[in-house]
Amino acid sequence: MNTSNKLTLLMTLFALLLASKASAQNNTSRQDSLRIDSIAVNAHKTGLAFYKSGVYYQALDNYLLALSLQKDLNNTGAMFRLYEDICNAYFYINDYLMMKQYASEAVEYAQETNMIMPEAGFSLHVADASKNAKDSLAAETAYAHAYTLFQQIGDTMQMATVFNNKASLYGIDSPKKLASFQAAAHLLEVPPVDKKKQERLYHIYANIGDWYENQGDYQEANRYFQKSIEMAQATGNPRIEIFLYSHLAENYLKRGDLNRAKQLSLQTVALIDKHIGPNHTFDVALKVLGKVYEAEGNYRAAYNSLQKWSAVNDSLQKRNRQTEINKIEQRYKYESYRQDKLNEQNLELERKKASITNLRITLVGLITACILLIIIGTLIYLYSRKLKMKNRELYLQIKNQDFLVSKVEEKELTILASQPDTESSKSAKLYLSLKELMESEQLFKQTDINRKKIATLLGTNEKYLYDAVRENTDCSFNEYINRLRIRYARQLLTSEENLTIDEIAFLSGFGSKVTFYRNFREHYKLSPSEYRRLAIEEIVEKTN
Repeated sequence: MNTSNKLTLLMTLFALLLASKASAQNNTSRQDSLRIDSIAVNAHKTGLAFYKSGVYYQALDNYLLALSLQKDLNNTGAMFRLYEDICNAYFYINDYLMMKQYASEAVEYAQETNMIMPEAGFSLHVADASKNAKDSLAAETAYAHAYTLFQQIGDTMQMATVFNNKASLYGIDSPKKLASFQAAAHLLEVPPVDKKKQERLYHIYANIGDWYENQGDYQEANRYFQKSIEMAQATGNPRIEIFLYSHLAENYLKRGDLNRAKQLSLQTVALIDKHIGPNHTFDVALKVLGKVYEAEGNYRAAYNSLQKWSAVNDSLQKRNRQTEINKIEQRYKYESYRQDKLNEQNLELERKKASITNLRITLVGLITACILLIIIGTLIYLYSRKLKMKNRELYLQIKNQDFLVSKVEEKELTILASQPDTESSKSAKLYLSLKELMESEQLFKQTDINRKKIATLLGTNEKYLYDAVRENTDCSFNEYINRLRIRYARQLLTSEENLTIDEIAFLSGFGSKVTFYRNFREHYKLSPSEYRRLAIEEIVEKTN
């Protein structure tokens, strides 16, 4: 398998590994999302239970935990529901700055997600919170923004709510207050006037009546009070009537209209006895009735009414005290549980985050390793290619050198044959004799061949033989023998493919494989195996 195939195989294996890791990550991420969503839903449900019980601080703890988890999941619907519940909880504990903070956060998120309805609703929350926090300028701006959005949606009820809530920004005698109430009423009076509009209108009419009463315009006040009563009766909700009659009875008492105050008080008490019973919270009518009886001189009836009012008040106070005690007790018991739960959930989240971080680090490491392998593989491929080209050039140079050497030797033989017998020609002829002997007998293949044996065979002495070799080859006798052996080894490398390198080394006259490798590489700058590979490639190319 060549280098490029190995590189392709490595890259394929790493691609499969990365795909497997990515699939495992997706499955783990999906399971983690489901678990986090389950935790968030349970926290929200627990918060709603606390909220209904009046334990608003515990409710907020659960809401905020659920919100942080839903943010991680980017669950838009659940986030808006939680923002709504958080704003309501902060409203009931009178923390208007925190209510404004979370309402503003919800407005920003609604703008990011391009959802007009939630933006409008939470803009109204921002306005109400700013108003209660005594920030009139911010409230004005938020009310205007909310009204514009509700107008785009076409929600008449909410537009009227904006005007009604905005009215409390102004002083009790301010014309702006009256204008806001009247604008709200005008929006709700447009047919059809359904039950929801009636429930809203009775309250707005009563507010308008209060405004006229504060101005001393009792005729206009009575007109709106009567409209308020009619609208309350139209709702069919006795609690609304009770609340309204109690409020109006107290107003008429302050005004000195004892008959009207008594009438409304009696109506209120009758509705309470009919629909609610003795355990009620509407105690204002009893107080008003007692004051009316006192003004009429009916002290027994006044005493009975005030006694009943006092009993209701005492019951309410006792109940309120017990409610506060229960809240603190619940807070005390739940605090340790909540903290343990939060710590457990935080640890779980940290573990998941750490797992995700480790997975990311692993993926980055794998990608980096893959890139490094690709770079290293590319460098190895380029180096291998360059080395092959260089060896190819060396092989061609060797072939060309062989051709030139053969031509030179032929020319030298011709010249030497024609020269007269002189000292220099004797040396050359001795060299030629040596060459012929080596070609015919191939004595160089003998590992124990030496200069003395060859000199004896040529009928000369060692010194003459050494000088003849030195003068005609510019190398020593041993170097000359090694050249013959290397040249013969080259022939075997090309022609005898079945022979191993070790066998060729010994057949060529080398005493060891190491000596053969060293001499071959020094002479040709190539290893024997590389030379054989190039020679075989050349033969294949010529065959094709």
